[in-house]
Amino acid sequence: MKQFTIALITALVTTVVIVALAFTWLRFDIATLTNTVEELEAKVEAVEDITSTIPQRNQRFGPGGERGDGQQSGNTNVQQPNTKDSEQPTGGGDILQHEVYVTSSDNPDSFEDSDEVVFEKASVPEAVLLHTDSEAGDVGDLLMYFPSFEKFSGAGTENIAYSRSADNGETWTTRAIITMTGKENAGAPVDPSLVQLDDGTLRMYFFGSENVGAGAGGPAAQEGAHVIYSAVSSDGVNWEVEEGERIALEDITDPEVIQLDDTWIMYLSQGQKSLIATSTDGLNFELTESVWNGGGVPGAYVDADNIVHIYGCKQGISTATSTDGIIFEDSATAITSWGYAICDPSPVLLEDGTVLMVYKKVEVGNPNTPNTPNEVTPEVKGEDIPDAQTSA
Repeated sequence: MKQFTIALITALVTTVVIVALAFTWLRFDIATLTNTVEELEAKVEAVEDITSTIPQRNQRFGPGGERGDGQQSGNTNVQQPNTKDSEQPTGGGDILQHEVYVTSSDNPDSFEDSDEVVFEKASVPEAVLLHTDSEAGDVGDLLMYFPSFEKFSGAGTENIAYSRSADNGETWTTRAIITMTGKENAGAPVDPSLVQLDDGTLRMYFFGSENVGAGAGGPAAQEGAHVIYSAVSSDGVNWEVEEGERIALEDITDPEVIQLDDTWIMYLSQGQKSLIATSTDGLNFELTESVWNGGGVPGAYVDADNIVHIYGCKQGISTATSTDGIIFEDSATAITSWGYAICDPSPVLLEDGTVLMVYKKVEVGNPNTPNTPNEVTPEVKGEDIPDAQTSA
């Protein structure tokens, strides 16, 4: 009996010792785990503090035109987006995501990419500076025209909208839709290019597509010859189409017209190159043998020294200069945008010598990826013009 009691006591003591050791070890594990969790929380807070100080590229504006931080933009006259649902266009890519931006520079070869949206659901903008008082505005006013997609429901439902700025592009009036009578093409007028004539009349050159309907594809998908027409207006709102065709060629889009001395020059987009046509009266254009390979969807202006500056879409917005508007020097990049495809440049020489640039951007998702203009440049089926004189 004595031996049994001793064995029982020994077993109990052993059990107590084991339990005590286990409890001590458990407390040690809990303390270690607590320290690890606290260290991880401190590291997370440190990372959050660092990332909160990193500026975001191309910070977008909210639905009311306010910045992402809730502060109101200074551009109080900017058109606000239409919040009504719109049918996603067929054959037009992500056209409802196109946005118009404005920037300016004292150096015509280099511009800062803007992050302020001027117009949403808008594309292919064109700006013109009024050099004569007219019903459309006063000398020095800027007019902007662009295809608007607020009520887009398929090919042929695009509308040309316009806006005016009286402060060198700092603020713009709410967009309004123009009217056009005498139009010969079945589809909508798109890709406007504007000039003001000596008598104050405005002339708009445009691509008149024949594509109509939700399944017809975009204007550039039209088969056969693409026709460039023109229309005139005294007030910039009501337009009358002029008789006849300005020029007709396969696979062209986006005319841009300037006047250099007594010669009218029309640049025409064909993919990532620009064809060149000339005229003595601004109405009857003939294609030259020259091609600017520096980019498509061209925009151009003539500076005070009679030098032509051309801009196009190719790895961002490219630029080059010419003394005759036909043969250009080597191209360089004028605007680079991160996380966006950019295109459709329209430069305007302001009275103070500054160059204003209106252009289109489409977000492509990666803020660390520079320009991807191929995503917004029209595809073409045509071949290069044989035996053409080309300039980079």
